[in-house]
Amino acid sequence: VVRSLRGSREVLLEATGFGRDVTPHHWTRDGRRILYSVSEGDSITIGWFDVENPSEREELVADGPWSFHPSLSPDEKCLVYGSNKSGTPQVYLRDVEGRSEVFLVTRGRSTTGQWSPDGREIYFHDLSTGTTGAVSVEWTPDGPVLGDPRTLLTTRLRGGMDSRHKFRVTPEGDRLLLSLESDTQVTSVQIVSDWKRALETR
Repeated sequence: VVRSLRGSREVLLEATGFGRDVTPHHWTRDGRRILYSVSEGDSITIGWFDVENPSEREELVADGPWSFHPSLSPDEKCLVYGSNKSGTPQVYLRDVEGRSEVFLVTRGRSTTGQWSPDGREIYFHDLSTGTTGAVSVEWTPDGPVLGDPRTLLTTRLRGGMDSRHKFRVTPEGDRLLLSLESDTQVTSVQIVSDWKRALETR
């Protein structure tokens, strides 16, 4: 459901018929499409629909039993997402048109990737090692070239496999906001500033 934030906050759009569980993830800058994931039976797929005609839906990713937590690149041409097609949740990269190969971003157990504001890095959290890391992305005429994953921080995020809301990159790309595990009931929030300089000194 899309509601106006002005006046009566009327319902501007109501899209139905997705199945049992649907999650909106991203509204394209031109306002024409909404990216979503939907759970149907034992599978999770990723797609988007036309705002003017919500019944017109395009499936983008059905990569293994579960494809989840999609994130569009800043230019909205590529997509990072989680998939368990290998038997282990990992993060993958592909273009939204499905015309190029699918690239493996992470090597450990990861469910979520997030883009830097300039689209030159993908951040992730490794559930196996409790580390937050990054992979560089070089854009070439032949497609993206991914660097080796590197560790930025060693810290365990709060709560299970769903890390999509547990860490965020600021719009400037120079800080990370993390929601950390705690031995008490108090949830820790840590803001790491100037982490790129700290990485360079390692």
